[in-house]
This record gives sequence, structure tokens and C-alpha cells, in this order.
Amino acid sequence: MAQSKSKNLSGTSHLINVLDNRMSVGTDTDLIRDISTKLILNPSQKLTYEDLYRGNYKGASRITNDGYPVINTCEDDQGTPQADKIQRRKLIKGFNAPSTSTGRKLEIVRQLDKTYRSAPSQAPRFEMWDLHMSLVEVFAKNADTDEIIQHVLAAFTSVGFVIEGARISPFPSTKIVVRKWGAPHDGATSAWLSLRNVYKAFGLTELADQAKEFARITWLLLAGEDTTFVYDNPPNNYAYFFFSRWELTGY
Repeated sequence: MAQSKSKNLSGTSHLINVLDNRMSVGTDTDLIRDISTKLILNPSQKLTYEDLYRGNYKGASRITNDGYPVINTCEDDQGTPQADKIQRRKLIKGFNAPSTSTGRKLEIVRQLDKTYRSAPSQAPRFEMWDLHMSLVEVFAKNADTDEIIQHVLAAFTSVGFVIEGARISPFPSTKIVVRKWGAPHDGATSAWLSLRNVYKAFGLTELADQAKEFARITWLLLAGEDTTFVYDNPPNNYAYFFFSRWELTGY
């Protein structure tokens, strides 16, 4: 939500719903802003306010500890033994070594997963994103589409996304559903566009269009606007350029 400060515009509040591509103006948005501010300043009133809602929404089971906000990522880090942290650094260093084979990299990813105690939906595993997207580039060189999709989705999962219907094996679905949006990541737009180009290469137009729209939404969430989002010229991503060439050459 934003309130205009320009001398040429009124001081009206605007509430933008990026998912529905809708905008509300006026009293409702002022109320939402005021309620949000009061709840931030008076967190003890949060439960009283939530009791007014009659839907099936379930918030966090624990929001404070000794009067301080609970942040899952910080709690997970504090609860992780130092030995596990050292092991992670060693494994990541080994993954990035020039001589490490693809098979060894896959094994390192499996070992890294075991060093985390909380599910990624509770505490994002940010270190895992780059590893999975690095494997996307490796498998893109061999046009191994199943592995490309597998690791793009694994990257999303590592930061808390829950995505259904994005695989094309053993048979493609007709709809991608994001059950849960994860933590913001600046590589998410490129990842969606990598999926989009895999689908496009196989003639799966519906899935390609959906992935492209999720890329736009992600860009909008990260940048605050989508006017600079270019559908057919996404950020430099090896998988994107590989599949663009594949489409043109017919390979």
C-alpha cells in the first residue's frame, strides 16, 4: 500500500492486489493502513483482532518469546549445532570446486539437506538455491528436461515455496498451482522463465503461459512494478538461452 506524496496528486491511499491485478482507493485502504500500524505497535492485540475472522486461516503457532518476535530463520540458526554449520561450509566449498563431478554435486546436495532441522517452509534454506540453479545449468547443456525441472522446483522448495503441477513427467498437468509462496529471492523470476521455456520447447503452451505469469508476479513482488518486466528477454540465464536456441533449431 502506498500513499501519494506528490504535489500533483491527492493524498489518497492506494491498496494494490498484485495477484488479482486490482487496486482499491480511499477509506478502506486508510483503515487497513491504520489497523496494520496499530497491530505493529501493539502486537498483544493481534489475537483479539484475528478472532474477528471466521474463515479457516491459521497464523503462526507462536509469535513471541519473552516479549520478542519469533523469527523462524533466526531460531533455526541458533538451534543448529556449530558442527553442522561447519559441515555445510565444507560441503558448499566442495560443490563449487572446479573438479567436482555432477554425480558428486548431487550427493553433496543430499548431504546438505540432512544438516537442516526445520522444514524449508518454516526456515528457508537460502544456501541451497544457488546449488540447485547451478545444476539447472549443468543439465541444460544436455537438454535433460526432467532434471532441469526437478532442480528449478527444488530451488523454489528450498526457500519455502510449495508448487504443484509443474512437472511434465510421466505426463504433464494442465495447471500450475502455488500452494504457498516462499521467501523472496532475486533469482525467482529467472527460475520461472526457465520453466516457461522448457514448457514452450515441448509445445505445452498453457503451462508456458502460466509460468510466464508467475514470473511477472514474482518480478512485481520484488521490484514493486512490472512495467520493466520483459516477457521474451528475461535476465541472463543459461537454461533460458539454451531453450531459446533449442526452439529455433528444432533440437
